Amino acid sequence: MQPVEDKQVFPHVEHLKSSLSIKEVLDANQSVYSYPIKCYYDLSAQSGSAVMQLAVMVPKKRFHHAVDRNRLKRLMREGYRLHKKLLAVPEGKCCRLCWIYVSKDMATFAEMQEAAAAVFQTINQALESERDEKTV
Repeated sequence: MQPVEDKQVFPHVEHLKSSLSIKEVLDANQSVYSYPIKCYYDLSAQSGSAVMQLAVMVPKKRFHHAVDRNRLKRLMREGYRLHKKLLAVPEGKCCRLCWIYVSKDMATFAEMQEAAAAVFQTINQALESERDEKTV
């Protein structure tokens, strides 16, 4: 298992920006839901120095004002930054994540932190069950 950095930072190499990469993650059809975040994830071969990469999306249809969308994206990135150490990524793999905000209401900081921690714990459990199935 590759430990994620202990530093609580969100460096540029961890930003998932390529539309092709985001589409691959969404097409992988592995998802976790923890209100108000729906997380699509995909494990792929590690290319580069990033063990994890994240894309954050807030729909314009629900939040018409850019300031609201930007605030929610900032809260989601903060949740990722503070709780990413909970996820144990297998050696030589890169975990790519797409977080989509699904609520119609503005979330608080505490709600977002709780959801982010729950997302990482659920993904960790799914990865552990996959590893157990492969070893059996």
